[in-house]
Amino acid sequence: MTPNRPNHVPNVPVPATLAGKLLAFCLHQRDMEAVIGDFEQEYYRIASELGARQAMRWYWLEVLRSMPALLLLNSQKLILSKTMNRNSKLALSSSVFVLPAFLLVLGGVAQSGFGTTRISDILNYDLIVFRPIVIMGGLSLAVVLNLLPVVHLTYEDGVVVTTLTLKKRLLNLALLGSIGGLSAIIFLYLIVENLPI
Repeated sequence: MTPNRPNHVPNVPVPATLAGKLLAFCLHQRDMEAVIGDFEQEYYRIASELGARQAMRWYWLEVLRSMPALLLLNSQKLILSKTMNRNSKLALSSSVFVLPAFLLVLGGVAQSGFGTTRISDILNYDLIVFRPIVIMGGLSLAVVLNLLPVVHLTYEDGVVVTTLTLKKRLLNLALLGSIGGLSAIIFLYLIVENLPI
């Protein structure tokens, strides 16, 4: 989707494409054009009044603030729909527990890897959702909820038998992989920050 740049702000850069892609990811296809258009319209209004830097900051802040609510709203619609199977609904609903860890890692990677503090400045890390117990508890709960449809334990003749089911469990497995990646990044960060130098 290309932004609709108004004629009266020709020197203003287009809104951040990564932020726009994140916003589009959180939206249902039928709402995408209208919502992104509203964001861009407000971006250009702010840019014409306060400058491109302030407009870009506003755009990122609003996208990051809107993501949890939009994801929750769209996941609720999908979960309530009859087209999605039970395991996919479980994966989608448990992804809400992964969101704080994702935002924490996103801010850290942007700052450490790219030297930008924009995401960290936008996020308020003092909120309760960024407490270690909430982040690790959310990741642990999401792991348990997504392992339930994939791994089955049975007890036969004194032996515990584990069955791994992959068919129609791709969303559960993808979320488990994402949780593993986020956990690894958090763990590596903890090791690096706490090593004596």
